[in-house]
Amino acid sequence: MGGWRASNPTPLSSLQAPPTARHPTPPFTPPLTAAWAGGLPIPSAGLPPPRSPPPTPRAPAAAAFLRATLRDAVSPVPPLDTVPPAARAAAVRSAAAWAWAGYVAHAWGADELAPVSRSGYETFCSLGVTPIDALDTLHLMGFPREFARAADFVVASLPARLAANCTVSVFETAIRVVGGLAAAADASGDARLGSLAVDAARRLLPAFDTPSGVPRSDVDLAAGPAADVFREASAGTALLAEAVLVPEFVAAARWEARLAVDAGASPTTASAPNILASPLAAASLRSLDAVLANAPEGDSGLLPTTLSVDTGAAEWRERHTVGGRADSAYEYLLKTWLMLRGASDAGVRARGERYRRAWVRAMDVVLDRLVVSTPSGAATYATSDLHEPVAEHLACFLPGNLFAGVSAGAVRGTRAARYRASAAALLTTCVAMGESTATGLPPEVALFLPELRPGHPFSLLRPETAESLFLAHAATGDPAWREAGWRLFVAIETAARVATGGYSGVRDVTVSPPALDDSMPSWLLAESFCYLFLLFDDDAAAKVAGKVLSTEAHPLAQLL
Repeated sequence: MGGWRASNPTPLSSLQAPPTARHPTPPFTPPLTAAWAGGLPIPSAGLPPPRSPPPTPRAPAAAAFLRATLRDAVSPVPPLDTVPPAARAAAVRSAAAWAWAGYVAHAWGADELAPVSRSGYETFCSLGVTPIDALDTLHLMGFPREFARAADFVVASLPARLAANCTVSVFETAIRVVGGLAAAADASGDARLGSLAVDAARRLLPAFDTPSGVPRSDVDLAAGPAADVFREASAGTALLAEAVLVPEFVAAARWEARLAVDAGASPTTASAPNILASPLAAASLRSLDAVLANAPEGDSGLLPTTLSVDTGAAEWRERHTVGGRADSAYEYLLKTWLMLRGASDAGVRARGERYRRAWVRAMDVVLDRLVVSTPSGAATYATSDLHEPVAEHLACFLPGNLFAGVSAGAVRGTRAARYRASAAALLTTCVAMGESTATGLPPEVALFLPELRPGHPFSLLRPETAESLFLAHAATGDPAWREAGWRLFVAIETAARVATGGYSGVRDVTVSPPALDDSMPSWLLAESFCYLFLLFDDDAAAKVAGKVLSTEAHPLAQLL
């Protein structure tokens, strides 16, 4: 579940306004070699007009490119109605290969792919976010050559990029870069990636140097805290999701300790108490503790959406929500407990238990106050405490989080039964949000007036429904969740696949075929396809069963 994603809470009065399209920066020219391109030009017939200036025709025809570059006998997905259940994981794997091939062909080195115009664009200070975010997906899906190629590129290019004077979002850099590097290092044992995770996390650390410990939203990678340039808000204000980043910083602290031990430090350096006492982990835990300490008593578990970096308290009275700007904070209450609960040290386990109790308190109140049903009972969805008939797709992480908590034993008895029933009802509505549209893709925002219809009809191919379907199936074994996941995959494959490589978000899910928005967010590979692959591949799911899946679906090791 990829966090708040620069998504602002959506007032009901604005829901009929047309969505604003993304405008990537000028195209990035990928440094393709003749070996990559295979000497084959892009066929010109039948392609949408590219943005100006036209890209250099270096990439090959898509099928030939897959054969020449992936070298793993990946074939295009067959007609979707002929794919048997046993072959669904392979179909998702092929789709991920198609997304990766498009990025390599047209945007190598850029942050993200603009698949229609066959170019790259920069969204995160040119850190090369897509290969970093995709590393553990490539490893999990069994693309060893592509993993090695991406890892070598990241190791060679990222140090200089991290040293640049450029202002980044602390939240997005933590979940995509720090989490992506740490998870890839955990999966492969590649200490080079672990070292880069430590470097990236250290560069974010100055943002936490505030009176409360709640981090500023943005940081200059080379110079420290920066003015807030990513959103219109006070520089002294943080969003809830930005204040809760424990899994990524603990993962980086683990690698910092491991590297220190490898360099000759005492083995106790890598003990759980010492890891948590390190500057990286301690900063993230201090921020989380400040959030919990300053939560208004009257809200009995709900957390403020905006926080003062000076005091940690609510900056101003705003609606409570589990959607944009707040979502991953609730998710991480549970996952911080999951990271700490297996530690051999009793003090570490006790600290984790505090976060479990905070999650239970929050979920009880969320179910009481923020989860509502339509008058007919046909739909159940999470909204704000203003009880607007509005559901964000971002909030579709919630059913998966509830299922995960029940499976992990965070709640038991009648409370567990309530969480399971609520999760099933919420997920059924999230599935319906997509299946009620012409494309089968869920809109960014849905309305219940009282019938279900899109509010903001665009789709960024977000992962939250896929995430919850995987966690629901893992918790229950109910094949209905796999069937819903397959229908979602078919919708992505049908509506969003680009003929020359990659996938694109769509402008209006109610129109089929849809107009494409020419952007492939890095979370498509990191999360959407990863969760769908896990849903259909039991062996892959077993590999991550003992890990904590971050809000960007990066599998992070628990503390021992």
